[in-house]
Amino acid sequence: MTRVLIIIGCIIGILTGGWFYLQFNAVQQFENALIEAELDQHLTYQGISINPVTGIITLSQPALKHQGGASKWGNLPAFNLEAETLQTSFTHFKNLTSLQQGELSITGYKAKLIEDAELYRTIGDNQFVYMLVAMGYDKLPINFQVDWLYDQPDDLLTLNLKTSANQLGEINAKLSLDRLSLLETNGVQPSLTNLFSNQADWESVRLTQLQATYQDQGFIRKFQQWFQLSQVKTPDSTIIELLSEPHYQQLLALWESQQIAKNNAQDWLDALKSFVDNPNQLTISAKFNRPISFRLLKSQPSSGKIAELLELDLDN
Repeated sequence: MTRVLIIIGCIIGILTGGWFYLQFNAVQQFENALIEAELDQHLTYQGISINPVTGIITLSQPALKHQGGASKWGNLPAFNLEAETLQTSFTHFKNLTSLQQGELSITGYKAKLIEDAELYRTIGDNQFVYMLVAMGYDKLPINFQVDWLYDQPDDLLTLNLKTSANQLGEINAKLSLDRLSLLETNGVQPSLTNLFSNQADWESVRLTQLQATYQDQGFIRKFQQWFQLSQVKTPDSTIIELLSEPHYQQLLALWESQQIAKNNAQDWLDALKSFVDNPNQLTISAKFNRPISFRLLKSQPSSGKIAELLELDLDN
């Protein structure tokens, strides 16, 4: 009996020691990959846990900081982004920027729209940022998930994205891009950093699929209130409700002035009005049959013309 216990103890010791060795080795590979991606000076965290078998990396209290200016990831303004946890898995520890296959999950990301205003204005619409701040969303915990798969023979990258925020809602999106090989630099296969640094070549990348759904969690009702409060009031003015008949006609005239076909504008407005009246889930699908390059999308004179080019269909 004693001999059996000794053997069992030795086996447990070997397995435990091997597990910790794999953990230590995986952490070293992860840290080397951060250096290769030039993130070692920008990413900090309180703790790290790596499962060498599944390849899942978990960082506690991660913070991503940038002083502003040029970097391997492009020319970005200064920012300091913090989250509760960051979890990710890649096909290879040694290349965290590989496009082949990967997952990334961030929970409890604290969006600080005022402190990091320059960053959000760079990647988004100024008016939308101002609107969120005015509605009380200046600090907002967000959960973010993305997984990707790159099919090298077809030169096709497929991404699935999910973003959710309390009192805002949840967005699920799927998009596919091809011609990623055009982002190769000196024969080096495309990576996540190429997507941001090679801006000229990026215009030749094509969108082949786009679909998104938005699940409302109270944002639409709050937006309706903000829409009324933001109107300039005079003794003779009349408050216009969101997508009421006067507002509907204003938007229809605006979109027609942007050379959008009237039937398309009416279809989109009808779908939006139905969603606003009974906010639940809104699905946006692109019906285009041929891949569309980002150069062509960029050349469109307005967001409405982009929507028309993509043959967007709204359904709720």
